[in-house]
Amino acid sequence: LSPMLVEALQLGKTLRENADYYGEFSEAAAIQMLEDAEEFLKTAKRLTKQESRIPKTE
Repeated sequence: LSPMLVEALQLGKTLRENADYYGEFSEAAAIQMLEDAEEFLKTAKRLTKQESRIPKTE
């Protein structure tokens, strides 16, 4: 995964914790997290498809 996606995942966790425990959240942050999550899922699906094409060695 790209460093940007890893950072987005970490930020998402922090934003969720802040919203859950402190009631702190913003619409702008939520929208950005949705966009980052979509990119993360696209990348994960692409990597999964690539992985399934690699012959398994025993």
